[in-house]
Amino acid sequence: MTPSSLRLYLAATRFKTDSFASRIYLYEQDLPGVLRNSAVFNDGNRFMVLARKEISSYFSLSLKLEHLSRDNGIEDSVENKIGIQVDLSN
Repeated sequence: MTPSSLRLYLAATRFKTDSFASRIYLYEQDLPGVLRNSAVFNDGNRFMVLARKEISSYFSLSLKLEHLSRDNGIEDSVENKIGIQVDLSN
């Protein structure tokens, strides 16, 4: 990436399974150096936004916002997560 460039990744997923036993695994872009496969199940939606800004040749900033809403038939479940990463290199 060149300094001052911005990369933006967006993901939206709609899922519906019978139970945890029939879960679906999702692979999404994540913060640099992080690998994660998320299991989703029951009935719900998942949204993700990941932004990476290279401020200079030795400094970059990444931000990830996630939202998961799921209905398991008894109650609704909502998860919101924020991830921030600062990379310094020479």
